[in-house]
Amino acid sequence: ALQGGTQEYRFGGELRQGSRLLTMTHEWQQFGALGLDRRHSAAALTESLGKTIELKATMTGDRFAGLTSPTGALGGEVRAQWKPSELWTLFTEGRRQFSVEGANLQPDYVGVGASLSMYRNVALDLRHRMVFLRGDSAGYSVTELGVRTRIADGSEAFGKYQIAGIDGGRNAALVGLRNRIALGESWTLNALVERRQGVGRASVFDPVRSLPFLQVEEDYWSVGFWSEFVRPGSPVRLSARGEVRDGDS
Repeated sequence: ALQGGTQEYRFGGELRQGSRLLTMTHEWQQFGALGLDRRHSAAALTESLGKTIELKATMTGDRFAGLTSPTGALGGEVRAQWKPSELWTLFTEGRRQFSVEGANLQPDYVGVGASLSMYRNVALDLRHRMVFLRGDSAGYSVTELGVRTRIADGSEAFGKYQIAGIDGGRNAALVGLRNRIALGESWTLNALVERRQGVGRASVFDPVRSLPFLQVEEDYWSVGFWSEFVRPGSPVRLSARGEVRDGDS
């Protein structure tokens, strides 16, 4: 799914001592088609307080080359998670950017969220994030509500709704349906229908988007179907796949 000329290197390590976990990672990505070079470093300390509370603090450094001017940032992130029962997970999170060179890569934000397993076939996710922009730019908020429902064996409906407030605000939604049917031991049939309406007015550097590709996430709808034939114990696999996709690009 990546463009040609893309290279990526990752290095990392971790050290665990009791309930404490220290992790360090470094990523170096080169996007030849875009002439973009990205380096990302992170060090995170995670502390478990009993079986229900987890605290995590992270320092991150990002640097981009190949843009109009070099861009870099140093920031810190914190996250606290509480799981009072098997059904509930509550969390709060935040980010503070300490230094910036060039464009403002990621704005400061604070957020809260919750996940509820209502039943083994239904799960609800809720997150609210307030974003603070530097300078005279007004901040905004993004609220996400998602639900996943297991309709039957092999079938799942999913959806996420985003409410964003920036320059008048614009909402976004992603809805879809996945199906997988097994016909005997060898044949499987799969289908997927998906529709997305994007958060078009948020900054391309915003955490709600997919870094580091620096692209506006397009609006689209997609219908896919595929079938596979795999006989148990056989080294031969036969598959046919097709998709119809209509988007902004």
